[in-house]
Amino acid sequence: MLRPLILGAVIVVGIAVAPHASADNDGFLRALSSNGITATNSSDQQKLIQGGKQICYDLQHGKGPTEEATQLASTFKVSNSLASAVVSAAQTQLC
Repeated sequence: MLRPLILGAVIVVGIAVAPHASADNDGFLRALSSNGITATNSSDQQKLIQGGKQICYDLQHGKGPTEEATQLASTFKVSNSLASAVVSAAQTQLC
């Protein structure tokens, strides 16, 4: 449980991204939860959502999904499949 909270907290580093009109924050959190990443309070949920929006920002500004997932995996010491799931959830639900 600690690893998902650390991932959510650290993923937030970067610039703040304004919410996208079609963003589905609840869908994003559900997608993360189905991959074992959970947040037990609203503050942690907001950190995860901001992290997802940062992923969208990176993708909209030239990073490819594979590159983004590789960076996440390396930065947070998680598996490539988990990092790819996070990127996919952001793309599907937030971007």
